[in-house]
Amino acid sequence: MKKRSAFLYLFAVLALLFALSLCASAAGSTVVYLADGGTGDGSSASSPVGSLTDAYNALDLEKDCTVVISGVFTQKEYFVYGKEYGGSVTFTSVYGGVDYRTGGAAYEFEPNRFVLFGETTFENMDFKALGTNLLVVAQHHPVTVGKGVTITGDTKKLTGGTVARSFCILGGYQSGQSNPPKVSDKDTNITVLSGSKIYIVAFSRSIAGEFTGTANIKIGGDADVSVLHCSAAYPDGIKVGKVKVELTDNAKIDAIYGATQNTTIESLEFTWRSGTIGKFEPVSTSTPGKILTVTDKMLLNASDKAKTNANYSTVAATFDKVVDIGGGLEEKVGTLTTVYLKDGGDGDGSTPAKAVGSLADAYAALNLEKDCKIIVCGKFTQSKTFDYGKNYGGSVTVTSVDGATDYRTGGAVYEFSPVRFVLRGKTTFEAIKFNALGAYMLVVAQHHPVTLGEGVEITGEKLTGNTIASSFTILGGYQKGQSNPPLSDSRDTNITVLSGSKLYLVAFSREILGEYTGTANIKIGGSADVSVLHCSAAYPDGIKVGKTKVEITGSAKVGVLYGTTQNTEQDSLEVIWRSGSIGRCEIVCTSKPKFRKSTSATARPSDSTNSDSSRATTLRARISDSKTNSPAYRRSYRLSATSASKRKPFRATSRTPSPTCPPGQTNTSATPMQTALPSGVRRKPMTPTARSPKHSSLPLCSVPSATATQRATSPGTRPKRLPSSRAWSKACVTAQSSCAATLSKSVGPLSPQRRATAPVSPTA
Repeated sequence: MKKRSAFLYLFAVLALLFALSLCASAAGSTVVYLADGGTGDGSSASSPVGSLTDAYNALDLEKDCTVVISGVFTQKEYFVYGKEYGGSVTFTSVYGGVDYRTGGAAYEFEPNRFVLFGETTFENMDFKALGTNLLVVAQHHPVTVGKGVTITGDTKKLTGGTVARSFCILGGYQSGQSNPPKVSDKDTNITVLSGSKIYIVAFSRSIAGEFTGTANIKIGGDADVSVLHCSAAYPDGIKVGKVKVELTDNAKIDAIYGATQNTTIESLEFTWRSGTIGKFEPVSTSTPGKILTVTDKMLLNASDKAKTNANYSTVAATFDKVVDIGGGLEEKVGTLTTVYLKDGGDGDGSTPAKAVGSLADAYAALNLEKDCKIIVCGKFTQSKTFDYGKNYGGSVTVTSVDGATDYRTGGAVYEFSPVRFVLRGKTTFEAIKFNALGAYMLVVAQHHPVTLGEGVEITGEKLTGNTIASSFTILGGYQKGQSNPPLSDSRDTNITVLSGSKLYLVAFSREILGEYTGTANIKIGGSADVSVLHCSAAYPDGIKVGKTKVEITGSAKVGVLYGTTQNTEQDSLEVIWRSGSIGRCEIVCTSKPKFRKSTSATARPSDSTNSDSSRATTLRARISDSKTNSPAYRRSYRLSATSASKRKPFRATSRTPSPTCPPGQTNTSATPMQTALPSGVRRKPMTPTARSPKHSSLPLCSVPSATATQRATSPGTRPKRLPSSRAWSKACVTAQSSCAATLSKSVGPLSPQRRATAPVSPTA
């Protein structure tokens, strides 16, 4: 009996551990689908989860995550996740090329609260009020209402005029919610680019406390904000820090209040670039007798376009000081070509003593049609995503060296929490120290040239370089959900990296099912230490990209070179290896083994006349002598495949014989490789390839220990670590051959039989 009880106890323990392991594995996703009545695992629109709690529990919240509203979802009770996280969550109804709103997807809410514990974005989705309000309590986490958001409801209940009758965003804390502190120096960050019936409160609500951080509020796009409350809501005696507001694009604000109670604000700076303002009341007329105390000043920065508003003079008269930022009617603001940046800066950026305190202010001060510099002259912290919002024709270099002055010696450093830096023009980072306060920075180039020049240092305890979510990542193309990216683009991407470490490079887009047919030009040189080079696009399956051309030179290191991590179609991949080192080449990342088989299957052309499925696929790997930088050791592999009905044999290249080869190798220049072709395929005559006189005496040599045929018959073999080509030696050539063979054998629509028997010439 005791044995039976012990057995049952052991069985119960094992069952519990198994259940816990399933829960742990389920919580590793970055995308989850949500809809009323959902009882699935959230992995697809046909298997959604049914609650916000289940959605968050399914996600790896240390990464950038997405909750897809794929049907009608109704929030019927307060949502308080309860645990802080380092990643971000984006709510949307548009994902993977599907707009679920066309099928009726909507986020409905009864009067409720949504309490944030990390960076949160709502975009491309429809909200519908079933009652009076939704209160989003940011708790000092960045919150964004991006483009494509609609907010509807009974206009008698959802008016936008009060907190209790609006879609309200609270930058700070709510009394009685999640045990809020009464003192905090954390910033608040609110961005609104669409939606209506919105009420914004910069700081806390119903808490008598001191919140001395800076409230950064941006209202743009086609946002229709009913009320902007620039301090805190209730009670008397609250003290808050600086408030910085920017109004731009076609956005409008019906009413701006400085305060509704006796409140002290350190300063209020309002930058009015465009858009409209209904009225500005330092103290709301709905609470007469209250006093707003501004310790420093109320400043209005007004563009020429803002001055065209009918009520501009009335609004401007309420500020202590008005600064003309010009720009004409087209909003071309900024006159400087060098601006200084550091935490706490509140000047115009013209000198280190008058530094600006934010990237938004730095860019606004620059004439971005010229070559400009941002000098990080002290400690600067990027705590939220930065997107200037307008493309420009000049360039921006971010550095800590100004002429003969190196501000790094005085402690200048660019620190960042998990954030994005979205580019709108040519951008260079050089002679600067980055320090990660969290797990990553994602530089989204959006097809603008981006360079990490000499002298870049990147540090941080949580940076590993192994994944996008734990690296200093450079994305050549677009990021899903950022700046309304297109689903197709023929522009090139250009990434140059000459220094830095813990780097993850992606040639094209991320998380967008699209076609990007330009050429990705990637140069890695200098002392750069790149953890991962991803030569196509990151997520999801089915992406189509153009050519990728990679050059590795100098003393640069590439830990891993991936062709893809998903099922991807690419025109060609060309790697020129001049010097430096490559750890390993995986055309399909080994961490995604399921994609290796499906890639071979889906990439194989059919007999269809569709041009996309029948076009040739080409990949080349070139490796040259690091000493002479000549083609002496250059090794070229080329695989070409057309439709299954028009397969052509592969041809070895005939070259002029040379009497000598490295030790252990055989001169095969005079005789083409005689590897058997598949049944039914005829061998065409060899066609001599013209070579320049300079290299006419170079031998064509084979490496007996690692022939092309042997490598081709081992598609699953993982290549050894690849050293740089330092000398003409058997070990060096074998390593180079292994990398080149990895490249050549893993790309193209080849059947298993063709992969094993196609003659590939290992020329040297």
